[in-house]
Amino acid sequence: MLIFPFLMVILHMVIAGCLWVPTTDTAANYTSLACIVLFVTFFEFSMGPVLWLYNAEILNEKSNSVAAIMNWVFVLIISYFTPGLLESIHGKLFLIFGSILAFHCVFAFIFMKETKGLTNAEAKTLYITK
Repeated sequence: MLIFPFLMVILHMVIAGCLWVPTTDTAANYTSLACIVLFVTFFEFSMGPVLWLYNAEILNEKSNSVAAIMNWVFVLIISYFTPGLLESIHGKLFLIFGSILAFHCVFAFIFMKETKGLTNAEAKTLYITK
């Protein structure tokens, strides 16, 4: 599950390098565009749908609702502030996003438990302390 997110970290660093200083260099612009397309592709085959399914497997209905609301709140916040940040700090923004994603990869590797082969009842008891 962490192969694509790790590749997404690398793509963020490449984009940060291409956009570090605003330029009219078409090679840098096309490279960053290709990296963004690859990022979206990798996201849609890894973290995008997997986290929604993972929450549905391990959380009860109320917790899943809170998780969905928090997801959309953070999507709204990031969508609102990203254009202004991109204008002011340019490629450094992708360095920040890549660093946060790298932290997520470490966090997921350490704390997220595998649910493959478990029944729904077994998956919901993974994080219950005994």
